[in-house]
Amino acid sequence: MGSLYAEIENESDPGTWTVIYTFFENDQTDRLSFVSTGEQDVSSYFGDANYRLRFRSYTEESNNGHYHIWIDNCTLSIDGPPAITVESPENITYPASVWFNVTLNKVGSWCGYSLDGAVNVTMDGSGTEWYKENSTMSEGEYNVTFSCNDTSGKMNASTVIEYFSVDTTYPQYSFNQTNSTEAGSDAMFSLYWTDSNLAGYIFSFDNGTGTFTNDSYVGMTGTGNWSNVSKWVNSTAGSTIRWQVYTNDSAGNMNASLIYSFDATDVTPPIIIIQSPLNQTYNTESFWFNVTLNEVGSWCGYSLDRVANVSMDGSGTIWHKENQTMTEGAHNVTFSCNDTAGNMNQTDTIYFNVIDISDAFKFKIITTGTPQTFSFQTDNAVNLFVDWGDGNSDTYSGTGLRSHEYATAGDYNISLVGEASRISFYEGTEDLLKDILTPMSNSVTGITSAYQMFRGATGITTFTAEDF
Repeated sequence: MGSLYAEIENESDPGTWTVIYTFFENDQTDRLSFVSTGEQDVSSYFGDANYRLRFRSYTEESNNGHYHIWIDNCTLSIDGPPAITVESPENITYPASVWFNVTLNKVGSWCGYSLDGAVNVTMDGSGTEWYKENSTMSEGEYNVTFSCNDTSGKMNASTVIEYFSVDTTYPQYSFNQTNSTEAGSDAMFSLYWTDSNLAGYIFSFDNGTGTFTNDSYVGMTGTGNWSNVSKWVNSTAGSTIRWQVYTNDSAGNMNASLIYSFDATDVTPPIIIIQSPLNQTYNTESFWFNVTLNEVGSWCGYSLDRVANVSMDGSGTIWHKENQTMTEGAHNVTFSCNDTAGNMNQTDTIYFNVIDISDAFKFKIITTGTPQTFSFQTDNAVNLFVDWGDGNSDTYSGTGLRSHEYATAGDYNISLVGEASRISFYEGTEDLLKDILTPMSNSVTGITSAYQMFRGATGITTFTAEDF
């Protein structure tokens, strides 16, 4: 009688082999040949290690009749059930749609999942990849286990129960705020968001172009937080400014706010530039009040000597008004203007004088050069008005040489009104003086000296004592 042994040994330590499985058959009729047939399931014995397979025969007739066949470092094919790797869900929070995904280490014929211990739901897929989407998950806590068969019918179940949660509530918003609607300035756009776990937002902005542009994603945390974004507003008044905010939570639920808007407003008043009058003396009863603006205006007016405004003529940026009944004396004027948005501005007060030069001290000069300058001396002048006779005039105070350049040669009648202690042509260009036309005493007061007044004025053709 003899036996045939097949033993699988494991190299537990280098050079040390341990039998981990033995199977054998007895043959009582044929002691010379032994055959072992059939499959043996030994998968539960194996891990990662080196193995060898040994066959050994034994006969009773000879205690020394042992025959050994050794096969070292052989590869053993173990055909067990499929190993399941859970890809999703993980132990996190999901929105209403959840994917159930597993992969296998061998070709499978069927996979399914059991949600909270319920009946298995058959999954889609083939080969080693299996999946199923559940798009109607309700909010709450869940667990799931997976089961899979291979093509030979061996079944396995996932060894770890996966726990996860579902959040179907998207973030809520309130308290829309904008701190400015002014064109050409910075404005802050704010919304307050609430959720069980906020994640971040995207701000979308249309700066009066008709097209929205999305900013980069900005993270946010907590159960309540502000989306605060500062933007420069289009400088064109009346432009329609629009904005919208998209916010999501950690589960992936996203909400979009309403599209908010305003029309950019002009809150800057117009700049008023006074063309006339200026702070000087004028010699006419007919007088023009003129201003220009840096933007289109809807109304301008002037207040003369602090009485009610007089509306001016004009449009756009040019406004004017003639007053043909100006009285002689000191006056003041203030201008006010509105732009088309209703913003009003007011100027500082301008002080000016109006004089009657019909009785002015007048004298004639003749220039021969082009151009040519005429000058004369005044001492201790006080608001001495000089009409140069070519459409130009000046007002002087103090002591000094008074000069004016004439563009073309010709005869010019110069008029003086005001106060001075002395007027002298000698210190100037006395050779251009040709005639005294009216008495000085009519309009120039305060004269105390005529020292060298006409010295060198050899061109005078008419001169009498009555002129003084």
